[in-house]
Amino acid sequence: MAHWDPVEGWDGAVSYCAPTGRTFIAAPRGLLPHYPYLMDSLRPPRPREAETLGGESRLVLDVSEVLNLERAIASRRLYCAPWNTYLVVYLRSGDVAVAHLVRTGLRRLLLTDAVAVSLAAGYDVAGWPVEVERGEWLDRWTFFRPDNEQYDVPPVSSNYLSLVGQGT
Repeated sequence: MAHWDPVEGWDGAVSYCAPTGRTFIAAPRGLLPHYPYLMDSLRPPRPREAETLGGESRLVLDVSEVLNLERAIASRRLYCAPWNTYLVVYLRSGDVAVAHLVRTGLRRLLLTDAVAVSLAAGYDVAGWPVEVERGEWLDRWTFFRPDNEQYDVPPVSSNYLSLVGQGT
C-alpha cells in the first residue's frame, strides 16, 4: 500500500518513498523548470499554460540524492531544477501524463519509474495502457485510463487526499 507523508511547511506537498528506492516530493503546483529555483517560488500554471497542459498538474521532485533533505526542507532551501523534476498532469480525458526534460542529467524513466512518479503525485496508474514519446528535449509517458474504469475525479488514494487537505 502506498504511503505519503506531509512535508512540513509546504501546504499540499507530500513525500513518497517508491518501491524502486527513489524518494519523491510532490508539490501541489508548478511547471518544468529550465533553471533551478526554490520550491517556495512555485506558482500555478497561468490560464494559457493550463490550457496547453490539458489538465491539472503537479510537480514531482526526485530528492533521492539531496544531501540532508530534512535540513533543506527546514531552511526552505529545496531546489526545483531540470535535473530533479517531473511534471505529472491529470488530463481532462482521465488519462495521466508524466513528462520530464532530457539532456539535464536526469535519468530517463523506465516504466516502473514512470509509474512511481505518477504514484508520488497521487495517481495510481499501475496496469494502465501506456505510450511513451521520447523526444530530443522532452520525454512524455501517457497512461490511458482503461475503458472499464470510470472516473469523475482523479484516481487518487483517500489516504493521499486527506494528506493534501482535500479529503473529508
